Amino acid sequence: METRTNPVDLLVGQRIAHFRRAAGIGSQELASRLGVPPHVLESIELGHHRAGPPLIAELATMLQRPVVSFFVDRRDVALPNPAAPSLQPTLH
Repeated sequence: METRTNPVDLLVGQRIAHFRRAAGIGSQELASRLGVPPHVLESIELGHHRAGPPLIAELATMLQRPVVSFFVDRRDVALPNPAAPSLQPTLH
């Protein structure tokens, strides 16, 4: 039976690994801070194990990143177009 990695789990895992390395923290050190075995963190970073909301919130605090940054790349977020009509209601 073939096991497939969920694309969201893979993205989140890659973002965790990227932010961890950018912060200069080793995987064993981060696993220790999180209170999880190193193989669990490795499995999360590879996208084989899902990081739940409480763990992602804890990682966001430790790595000083917004929670949303684990799910989207800045390039994936559309910036508002000032020339586009506003969706906000106007009061007269």
